[in-house]
Amino acid sequence: MRALVTGVAGFAGSHLADLLISEGVDVYGLVMPGGSLENLHEVRGDPLRADRLRLVGADIADGESLAGIVKEICPDQVYHLAAASSVRRSLEDPGETLRVNVLGSRNLLEAIRRAAIRPRILLVSSAEAYGESAQLPRPLQEDDPLLPVSPYGASKAAAEAVACRYVADFDLDIIRVRPFPHTGPRHAPNFVFPDWARQLAEIEAGVREPVIRTGSLDVRRDITDVRDMVRAYWLGLACGERGAVYNLCSDAVYSLREVVEVLCGEISLAVRVVTEPGRLRPHDLPTLVGCCRRFGERTGWAATIPLARTLGDLIAYWRVRLGQSGDPRIHAS
Repeated sequence: MRALVTGVAGFAGSHLADLLISEGVDVYGLVMPGGSLENLHEVRGDPLRADRLRLVGADIADGESLAGIVKEICPDQVYHLAAASSVRRSLEDPGETLRVNVLGSRNLLEAIRRAAIRPRILLVSSAEAYGESAQLPRPLQEDDPLLPVSPYGASKAAAEAVACRYVADFDLDIIRVRPFPHTGPRHAPNFVFPDWARQLAEIEAGVREPVIRTGSLDVRRDITDVRDMVRAYWLGLACGERGAVYNLCSDAVYSLREVVEVLCGEISLAVRVVTEPGRLRPHDLPTLVGCCRRFGERTGWAATIPLARTLGDLIAYWRVRLGQSGDPRIHAS
């Protein structure tokens, strides 16, 4: 079994590679030339697993290059995770977000169509595509309208629209998933949970004053462990209905205040929490909560890893990174 994983060197992509390899799948991972491979360090250094991972350098926005790669690999499965995934960065450079997320998705699907192959394809969208629908007084369902409030959310909604046309017009076997927030080891520090975990690891190491700096703590999120999330990707591709879309979430909702309290409890020092105006993000959705009944009924999946373990593992990851680098301000992919 051959799987093409775009974004394999990223946060979720590297965890998905771990899972696929453990299931005996040969993984062909698409990586940006010159991009960091830090998240793949463990699997590439393990002789029992390394021979199942082959990395291919390509820019997903380069359609011709991608077409040749897809034709050569001829995958049985395709997991499309590659994305410009920061809401904040999408506001700073919307063109790049659209280039990667919309044009890149179109290029991948077109490459598969031109290669005349029939893999199962999992297109990873985002709960951010719901946008204003998150104001509904209940958990979001798959049939709720997509009303994005950021270029990132808009790019994901547009990529879904492209995928729907490739199902209807070209008979591609595509399943769409909308993951809600997820975190865990390897999560890059430009996102809120790893940013806090890194700050706390720095405090513990004595290289930062005992103050954790945050944005709004009143935001509420449905949070899933990344290892549960990639298991959902695996089951979604295996069991999902062609052309269907599924929410992926834990049904466990927390305020960011609760999250920071759990994180602070992971270290043995007293820490002061300070909200900084520069970290407040007016574009953030106040609440992002989903219902994943459709997916659970289809696949039997449910999130199993509790938040306390997720956050404990996240801080442990940053302790190791801090110790290895000697510099708390390392760059993760």
